[in-house]
Amino acid sequence: MLGYDHLAFEDYLASVGGWRDLDGEPLGWVWAHIATVRLCFALQELCDEQRERWEIEECLDKYRARQGSQDTHSDAIAIAVLAHTEVLALPRKQQESMRDLANTLRQEIIRRNTKDLMYISRCLDGNIKPRLDYNSLIEVIYAHMDTMADKPVKRCKHCRSPFLVRRSNQLFCSHPIDPSKPSLCAAKYRQARRRAAKRATAR
Repeated sequence: MLGYDHLAFEDYLASVGGWRDLDGEPLGWVWAHIATVRLCFALQELCDEQRERWEIEECLDKYRARQGSQDTHSDAIAIAVLAHTEVLALPRKQQESMRDLANTLRQEIIRRNTKDLMYISRCLDGNIKPRLDYNSLIEVIYAHMDTMADKPVKRCKHCRSPFLVRRSNQLFCSHPIDPSKPSLCAAKYRQARRRAAKRATAR
């Protein structure tokens, strides 16, 4: 079983000015990374769908509020970076669109969480292949997000979670274990529709 040490828990304990000690249980640290990953997916989704400026601003405003910021007119937001939080403040360039700013924010969040990653060469079956060398699984999560940059993201019609689109007409997130299997959310959505139809007929 993986422990917190695989997620950089030791860095969390040793970090100066990092997370406050929660009796050895870094749930605040975990939730902050969840919020930061969700922000990255939300920004990618808004950009992929070419949403309006005010929608991106609204997304950032909600995130600022969740992080406790009082200044909703600033682009400074608190993000999780490995074992601590940092304030990410990017100045807006003249003529820069809101979508460009959203993409820059997402890229900078990923960069800060993967800056220590490197590839090392390993010999496998007589072939030299690059292997990702990492200190924690947190780094790997953001590294995978970096590879998803050019892949479209949608929000599941049933559970509303963001997912990577495999087909242009896909409305539901993929099966959590085997993507080749039917979507669990699609089945739940159809079941809910059938139940609603039966209730409507019974009235």
